Amino acid sequence: MKTIEELKTRIKELSSQAVEFSKKATEVCLTDREQAKQFRQQAREASKRCQLEGRAYKPSTPIRRHSDPTKDRAKVEWVVRVPQGSTVKLLARHERAGVVRTELTL
Repeated sequence: MKTIEELKTRIKELSSQAVEFSKKATEVCLTDREQAKQFRQQAREASKRCQLEGRAYKPSTPIRRHSDPTKDRAKVEWVVRVPQGSTVKLLARHERAGVVRTELTL
């Protein structure tokens, strides 16, 4: 099994490949359209390989009760104890999905 650091390194390599193939496609698009098309296809494939699988090719309804079709999700719960009327700031961040911030007054 690969470590998280190894996976991050591989993702960066694949992302760099995708960028390089896109640049090559741009460079040759006026002189060789077929070659540019091949470079664009290679860029798409490299880009896909550095993404999590997500829900693609998964059943829309779970077969077994409480099963999750994706293996890369987690549910996390916190218990926050603060004086009544206090404000709690929450931040959820993901590299590709972005950032969500909110404040709750308890």
